[in-house]
Amino acid sequence: MRELLEKLNKKELLDFIVEYAENDAKLANAINVSFGKPEFKAELSKMENEIAKALDGVSDYRNHDRWGNANIYVGDITEEIKQRAEQGHIRLAFAQVETLYRKLLENLEYQGECEISDEAEYCLDIMSKIADKAALPEDKEYTRERCIELSKLEDGKNYGLDHEDKLLGIAAKFGAL
Repeated sequence: MRELLEKLNKKELLDFIVEYAENDAKLANAINVSFGKPEFKAELSKMENEIAKALDGVSDYRNHDRWGNANIYVGDITEEIKQRAEQGHIRLAFAQVETLYRKLLENLEYQGECEISDEAEYCLDIMSKIADKAALPEDKEYTRERCIELSKLEDGKNYGLDHEDKLLGIAAKFGAL
């Protein structure tokens, strides 16, 4: 692949990539995530839209294949969040995973077989990994504050979830509470 691409002139390659990305949202997103400097509000808004699409119909019982079995797929969303963290965009990655986590908790009553709660647990794992990557004081403080705030949520507790200890454990990575 490298040999083939090296034979192309820059303009041909650029034209091809632009044209292909205009017709392939996944490629366009991968290029943006890998090379673009994210604008916090715009990227968070885009993520909110992606989450809404992924969870569309979860609260509508007609969209379940049987009582409570809400079919969701958020793998592309979590991969993008992890990419942002890898690139060092700690606050953006954390805000994105927090948004996903909150939306999952809002939909817990429509779940079956713990699919949504499993994804919420995975969000906590991602939060912990993002926290491990935080190097700047403002990233650490942001992550700490958000975890403390999330630990106070009542959503999910009525359905047997209590993530308070995990969230406070992540916050504690940055100092005593």
